[in-house]
Amino acid sequence: MSIVEGNGLILGVIYFELLCINETITTDVYSQQLQRLNEVLLQMRETLANQKQVILHHDNSRPHVPKLTQQKIEELVW
Repeated sequence: MSIVEGNGLILGVIYFELLCINETITTDVYSQQLQRLNEVLLQMRETLANQKQVILHHDNSRPHVPKLTQQKIEELVW
């Protein structure tokens, strides 16, 4: 995930995760990743103070579409 300043400058990557070999992304794994991302964002709140919201860009692969994923995103108020 990268953070972009209001003037369009990219601050850099602030968080990423890699899966273990042979690990599959599931709805539960993706939801846990979103929770960990939120924890990092909360720790960086001073840096991100000027950001109005989180803009989450993901594709429509199976783990991103189910109701559990949508509920997690709503819970995190993104």
